[in-house]
Amino acid sequence: MNPPPSTGQAAQRHRHRWLLAVVVLTVGLLSGWWLAVRVDQGLRADLLQQSRLLTRSVDLGHVRELATGASRPDQPGPQRLVEQLAAVCGTYPRCRSAYLLGRGADGTVSYLMAVDGSRSVAMSTAVRPGTGYPGAGGPVSAGFRSGAAFLVDGRSMVSAMTPLTDERGGQVVAVLGVDVDTRPWVWTVATWALLPAGLLTLAFGLVLGIGSALLDRRARAGAGAAAWTRWLEPGLTVAVGLIVTMFVSALVHDIEFRSRRATFQDLASSRTGSLVESFWDIQDMQLEGLADFYRGSSVVTAAE
Repeated sequence: MNPPPSTGQAAQRHRHRWLLAVVVLTVGLLSGWWLAVRVDQGLRADLLQQSRLLTRSVDLGHVRELATGASRPDQPGPQRLVEQLAAVCGTYPRCRSAYLLGRGADGTVSYLMAVDGSRSVAMSTAVRPGTGYPGAGGPVSAGFRSGAAFLVDGRSMVSAMTPLTDERGGQVVAVLGVDVDTRPWVWTVATWALLPAGLLTLAFGLVLGIGSALLDRRARAGAGAAAWTRWLEPGLTVAVGLIVTMFVSALVHDIEFRSRRATFQDLASSRTGSLVESFWDIQDMQLEGLADFYRGSSVVTAAE
């Protein structure tokens, strides 16, 4: 008969269990925090990339006329811009508003045009043209100088700011802004970050907890322990290695998926850029020139 374990050995095993519990919880918290940060950064990068692609759907010629005062908001060109902004906002399921920002000669940033994403009417405006933008003193003014897209964090929302640059002169004509509600992001982060971290913690806890109990049982049994208990340490090592391998493989797969999607978006942007410019040329020059021709003709024949 094996002697009962001493009080010192029992206390040591008790400390080991607490140490394992602390290690498992620490790994779970750190992995959850890291995944949450990574998912949030991925959502922000996707929003910024999407805003860059959508700038091609806005007619830069009409924006230039509106920013320089060559046209009024009630004229046909700016009215088409309102429809384009409404279409831009419609591509975001959580869009609050889409707008164009201009900068005056004194450096003040104000709204050129805006649409409210909560309304279904494309021609509805969210603010009056010329209204000062409240965040003009921060990164928005820097965006006019740098020409680089950026994000602005707000209360329960994120604003994607993409400068519209004149390719001929390299000057920023206006900034396209899209305000997106970020409250649903909490569920996205919970699904793609906290759930995997929780499963990882649970798997580690089960493996280490069962392993610790079996090791204690073998220690109490002494020489009378079953033969298979000699393989506990290698078995626990293999189980922990499998858990880590599965977790890392899932991360690598997610990174590869995001990289491929970003590459595809860049390729789509480069391939469709010339096509969009051709459409603008057809609309702004050829169709409008044809309309001016018919307006200036007193008699239009069937052949014409």
